[in-house]
Amino acid sequence: MFNATEFIYDGIYSGQYGLKIASFNGSALEETPYVVPSVVVGKSATSKKFHYLDVTYDSPPTYDFSVVSEESIPAEILREILSWLDSRKGFKPLVIMQTGLDELTYNCIFTVSSIIYHAGKCVGLNLSATFDSLYAKGKPIEIVVFGDGNDKEVDLYNGSDNVDEYIYPMVEFDTADGAVSIINVTDDKEREFKFDGVYPNTIYKVDNELKIITGDGNDLLSKFSKKWLRILRGKNHLKVRVNGVVTISCPRYVKISF
Repeated sequence: MFNATEFIYDGIYSGQYGLKIASFNGSALEETPYVVPSVVVGKSATSKKFHYLDVTYDSPPTYDFSVVSEESIPAEILREILSWLDSRKGFKPLVIMQTGLDELTYNCIFTVSSIIYHAGKCVGLNLSATFDSLYAKGKPIEIVVFGDGNDKEVDLYNGSDNVDEYIYPMVEFDTADGAVSIINVTDDKEREFKFDGVYPNTIYKVDNELKIITGDGNDLLSKFSKKWLRILRGKNHLKVRVNGVVTISCPRYVKISF
Protein backbone atom coordinates (compact mmCIF):
# COMPACT_ATOMS: atom_id res chain seq x y z
CA MET A 1 0.00 0.00 0.00
CA PHE A 2 0.99 3.64 -0.33
CA ASN A 3 1.30 6.36 2.27
CA ALA A 4 2.30 9.94 1.39
CA THR A 5 4.32 8.82 -1.62
CA GLU A 6 5.41 10.93 -4.58
CA PHE A 7 5.53 9.50 -8.11
CA ILE A 8 6.71 10.13 -11.66
CA TYR A 9 4.22 9.64 -14.49
CA ASP A 10 5.11 10.08 -18.15
CA GLY A 11 8.37 11.71 -17.04
CA ILE A 12 6.67 14.37 -14.87
CA TYR A 13 7.35 14.47 -11.13
CA SER A 14 4.26 14.80 -8.93
CA GLY A 15 6.18 16.98 -6.47
CA GLN A 16 6.12 19.91 -8.88
CA TYR A 17 2.37 20.10 -8.21
CA GLY A 18 2.75 19.24 -4.51
CA LEU A 19 0.91 15.93 -5.08
CA LYS A 20 1.45 12.71 -3.15
CA ILE A 21 -0.31 9.36 -3.16
CA ALA A 22 -2.10 9.23 0.20
CA SER A 23 -3.87 6.65 2.31
CA PHE A 24 -6.83 7.89 4.36
CA ASN A 25 -7.45 4.57 6.07
CA GLY A 26 -6.10 4.54 9.63
CA SER A 27 -6.70 0.82 10.16
CA ALA A 28 -3.65 -1.33 10.85
CA LEU A 29 -5.16 -4.16 8.77
CA GLU A 30 -5.98 -3.32 5.17
CA GLU A 31 -6.69 -5.14 1.93
CA THR A 32 -5.65 -4.11 -1.58
CA PRO A 33 -6.92 -5.54 -4.90
CA TYR A 34 -5.02 -8.39 -6.54
CA VAL A 35 -5.55 -9.61 -10.07
CA VAL A 36 -7.29 -13.00 -10.06
CA PRO A 37 -7.18 -15.30 -13.11
CA SER A 38 -9.71 -17.80 -14.38
CA VAL A 39 -8.39 -21.36 -14.23
CA VAL A 40 -9.57 -23.33 -17.27
CA VAL A 41 -9.95 -27.07 -16.70
CA GLY A 42 -11.41 -29.99 -18.60
CA LYS A 43 -12.74 -33.44 -17.81
CA SER A 44 -13.75 -36.35 -19.98
CA ALA A 45 -17.10 -38.00 -19.37
CA THR A 46 -15.45 -41.13 -17.97
CA SER A 47 -12.83 -39.44 -15.78
CA LYS A 48 -13.21 -38.63 -12.11
CA LYS A 49 -10.51 -35.92 -12.28
CA PHE A 50 -10.23 -32.54 -13.90
CA HIS A 51 -7.07 -31.68 -15.85
CA TYR A 52 -5.45 -28.31 -16.33
CA LEU A 53 -5.91 -26.49 -19.66
CA ASP A 54 -4.92 -22.86 -19.12
CA VAL A 55 -4.98 -19.76 -16.92
CA THR A 56 -6.64 -16.73 -18.49
CA TYR A 57 -7.13 -13.12 -17.41
CA ASP A 58 -10.42 -11.51 -18.43
CA SER A 59 -9.33 -7.96 -17.64
CA PRO A 60 -6.11 -6.02 -16.97
CA PRO A 61 -4.94 -5.23 -13.42
CA THR A 62 -6.42 -2.06 -11.92
CA TYR A 63 -5.78 -0.14 -8.73
CA ASP A 64 -7.60 2.84 -7.18
CA PHE A 65 -5.92 5.46 -5.02
CA SER A 66 -5.93 9.16 -4.15
CA VAL A 67 -3.40 11.90 -4.81
CA VAL A 68 -3.56 14.96 -2.58
CA SER A 69 -1.79 18.24 -1.93
CA GLU A 70 -1.15 19.96 1.41
CA GLU A 71 -2.12 23.23 -0.26
CA SER A 72 -5.26 24.01 -2.26
CA ILE A 73 -4.90 23.56 -6.02
CA PRO A 74 -5.79 26.64 -8.11
CA ALA A 75 -8.11 26.12 -11.09
CA GLU A 76 -5.42 26.75 -13.72
CA ILE A 77 -3.05 24.24 -12.05
CA LEU A 78 -5.88 21.70 -11.79
CA ARG A 79 -6.34 21.97 -15.56
CA GLU A 80 -2.64 21.13 -16.04
CA ILE A 81 -2.90 18.18 -13.67
CA LEU A 82 -5.98 16.82 -15.44
CA SER A 83 -4.28 17.16 -18.82
CA TRP A 84 -1.29 15.25 -17.42
CA LEU A 85 -3.11 12.46 -15.59
CA ASP A 86 -6.58 11.93 -17.01
CA SER A 87 -7.30 9.42 -19.79
CA ARG A 88 -4.11 9.73 -21.81
CA LYS A 89 -3.99 8.01 -25.20
CA GLY A 90 -1.80 5.00 -24.50
CA PHE A 91 0.00 3.47 -21.52
CA LYS A 92 2.59 5.72 -19.87
CA PRO A 93 5.47 4.80 -17.52
CA LEU A 94 4.83 5.16 -13.79
CA VAL A 95 7.53 5.12 -11.10
CA ILE A 96 6.43 5.20 -7.45
CA MET A 97 8.94 6.91 -5.16
CA GLN A 98 8.64 4.48 -2.28
CA THR A 99 11.33 2.14 -0.96
CA GLY A 100 10.92 -1.25 -2.59
CA LEU A 101 8.98 0.17 -5.54
CA ASP A 102 11.19 2.98 -6.82
CA GLU A 103 13.29 0.64 -8.99
CA LEU A 104 10.22 -0.67 -10.80
CA THR A 105 8.51 0.84 -13.85
CA TYR A 106 4.80 0.26 -14.39
CA ASN A 107 2.89 1.10 -17.57
CA CYS A 108 -0.61 2.37 -16.94
CA ILE A 109 -3.41 4.70 -17.98
CA PHE A 110 -4.93 6.88 -15.26
CA THR A 111 -8.56 7.92 -15.21
CA VAL A 112 -9.89 10.50 -12.76
CA SER A 113 -12.94 9.15 -10.93
CA SER A 114 -13.57 12.23 -8.75
CA ILE A 115 -12.04 15.47 -7.47
CA ILE A 116 -11.36 15.91 -3.75
CA TYR A 117 -12.44 19.17 -2.07
CA HIS A 118 -11.81 20.41 1.46
CA ALA A 119 -13.61 23.50 2.74
CA GLY A 120 -14.68 24.26 -0.80
CA LYS A 121 -11.16 24.12 -2.25
CA CYS A 122 -9.66 21.42 -4.48
CA VAL A 123 -6.93 19.44 -2.70
CA GLY A 124 -6.59 16.31 -4.85
CA LEU A 125 -7.98 13.63 -7.11
CA ASN A 126 -9.19 10.05 -6.91
CA LEU A 127 -7.53 7.97 -9.63
CA SER A 128 -7.95 4.56 -11.17
CA ALA A 129 -4.88 3.02 -12.81
CA THR A 130 -5.24 0.38 -15.55
CA PHE A 131 -2.00 -1.52 -16.20
CA ASP A 132 -0.84 -3.03 -19.48
CA SER A 133 0.58 -6.17 -17.85
CA LEU A 134 0.53 -8.34 -14.75
CA TYR A 135 4.16 -7.31 -14.25
CA ALA A 136 6.24 -4.22 -13.60
CA LYS A 137 9.75 -4.03 -15.02
CA GLY A 138 12.78 -3.84 -12.78
CA LYS A 139 16.38 -3.06 -13.66
CA PRO A 140 17.56 -5.57 -16.31
CA ILE A 141 20.12 -8.22 -15.48
CA GLU A 142 23.05 -7.63 -17.86
CA ILE A 143 26.17 -9.59 -18.70
CA VAL A 144 28.94 -8.56 -21.11
CA VAL A 145 31.21 -11.16 -22.74
CA PHE A 146 34.48 -10.27 -24.49
CA GLY A 147 35.66 -13.16 -26.66
CA ASP A 148 38.48 -14.23 -28.97
CA GLY A 149 36.44 -16.66 -31.07
CA ASN A 150 36.58 -19.54 -28.59
CA ASP A 151 33.75 -20.77 -26.38
CA LYS A 152 33.25 -18.99 -23.06
CA GLU A 153 30.92 -20.16 -20.34
CA VAL A 154 29.00 -17.64 -18.23
CA ASP A 155 26.04 -17.70 -15.84
CA LEU A 156 23.01 -15.43 -15.98
CA TYR A 157 20.53 -15.37 -13.09
CA ASN A 158 16.94 -14.50 -13.93
CA GLY A 159 15.01 -13.48 -10.82
CA SER A 160 11.70 -12.65 -12.52
CA ASP A 161 8.40 -13.66 -10.94
CA ASN A 162 6.92 -15.45 -13.96
CA VAL A 163 7.99 -18.95 -12.93
CA ASP A 164 6.45 -20.97 -15.77
CA GLU A 165 7.40 -18.72 -18.70
CA TYR A 166 10.55 -17.96 -20.66
CA ILE A 167 12.10 -14.49 -20.60
CA TYR A 168 13.40 -13.28 -23.98
CA PRO A 169 16.40 -10.94 -23.56
CA MET A 170 17.97 -8.24 -25.71
CA VAL A 171 21.25 -9.24 -27.34
CA GLU A 172 23.76 -6.73 -28.74
CA PHE A 173 26.93 -7.85 -30.49
CA ASP A 174 29.88 -6.45 -32.41
CA THR A 175 32.27 -8.96 -33.97
CA ALA A 176 35.51 -9.05 -35.94
CA ASP A 177 34.28 -11.85 -38.21
CA GLY A 178 30.50 -11.35 -38.49
CA ALA A 179 29.60 -14.40 -36.40
CA VAL A 180 28.20 -15.04 -32.92
CA SER A 181 26.79 -18.08 -31.11
CA ILE A 182 24.92 -18.40 -27.80
CA ILE A 183 23.55 -21.61 -26.31
CA ASN A 184 21.55 -21.69 -23.08
CA VAL A 185 22.79 -25.07 -21.88
CA THR A 186 20.33 -25.03 -18.97
CA ASP A 187 17.41 -24.83 -21.41
CA ASP A 188 18.40 -26.86 -24.51
CA LYS A 189 21.95 -27.83 -25.53
CA GLU A 190 20.87 -28.16 -29.17
CA ARG A 191 19.18 -24.77 -29.43
CA GLU A 192 21.72 -22.30 -30.83
CA PHE A 193 21.19 -18.57 -31.20
CA LYS A 194 23.57 -17.95 -34.11
CA PHE A 195 24.44 -15.29 -36.66
CA ASP A 196 26.94 -15.88 -39.46
CA GLY A 197 27.83 -13.59 -42.35
CA VAL A 198 26.77 -10.21 -40.99
CA TYR A 199 29.09 -7.23 -41.38
CA PRO A 200 32.12 -7.28 -39.06
CA ASN A 201 32.86 -4.35 -36.75
CA THR A 202 29.18 -3.39 -36.81
CA ILE A 203 26.73 -3.23 -33.92
CA TYR A 204 23.66 -5.48 -34.19
CA LYS A 205 20.76 -5.57 -31.75
CA VAL A 206 18.30 -8.44 -31.41
CA ASP A 207 15.06 -8.09 -29.46
CA ASN A 208 14.23 -11.75 -28.84
CA GLU A 209 10.83 -10.91 -27.34
CA LEU A 210 9.55 -8.80 -30.24
CA LYS A 211 11.67 -10.74 -32.78
CA ILE A 212 13.28 -7.61 -34.20
CA ILE A 213 16.83 -7.45 -35.61
CA THR A 214 18.47 -4.07 -36.22
CA GLY A 215 21.83 -3.31 -37.84
CA ASP A 216 23.42 -2.73 -41.23
CA GLY A 217 22.75 -5.08 -44.11
CA ASN A 218 19.85 -6.65 -45.98
CA ASP A 219 17.95 -9.86 -45.26
CA LEU A 220 19.48 -10.26 -41.80
CA LEU A 221 17.02 -13.05 -40.97
CA SER A 222 18.70 -15.30 -43.56
CA LYS A 223 21.96 -15.00 -41.62
CA PHE A 224 20.26 -16.02 -38.36
CA SER A 225 19.53 -19.51 -37.03
CA LYS A 226 16.04 -18.28 -36.04
CA LYS A 227 16.51 -19.82 -32.61
CA TRP A 228 15.55 -16.83 -30.49
CA LEU A 229 17.42 -16.72 -27.19
CA ARG A 230 15.25 -17.58 -24.20
CA ILE A 231 16.02 -17.61 -20.49
CA LEU A 232 14.56 -19.76 -17.72
CA ARG A 233 13.82 -18.53 -14.22
CA GLY A 234 16.80 -18.90 -11.91
CA LYS A 235 20.35 -19.74 -12.94
CA ASN A 236 21.07 -20.15 -16.67
CA HIS A 237 24.40 -21.51 -17.87
CA LEU A 238 25.33 -20.00 -21.25
CA LYS A 239 27.98 -20.99 -23.78
CA VAL A 240 29.01 -17.94 -25.81
CA ARG A 241 31.30 -17.85 -28.85
CA VAL A 242 32.26 -14.45 -30.26
CA ASN A 243 35.34 -12.75 -31.64
CA GLY A 244 34.41 -9.38 -30.22
CA VAL A 245 31.83 -8.40 -27.62
CA VAL A 246 28.27 -9.48 -26.88
CA THR A 247 25.90 -7.98 -24.30
CA ILE A 248 22.88 -9.90 -23.01
CA SER A 249 20.27 -7.81 -21.20
CA CYS A 250 17.55 -9.83 -19.48
CA PRO A 251 14.45 -7.92 -18.34
CA ARG A 252 13.30 -8.49 -14.76
CA TYR A 253 9.56 -8.84 -14.32
CA VAL A 254 7.95 -8.31 -10.89
CA LYS A 255 4.31 -9.22 -10.40
CA ILE A 256 2.16 -6.20 -9.56
CA SER A 257 1.09 -6.06 -5.93
CA PHE A 258 0.50 -3.05 -3.71
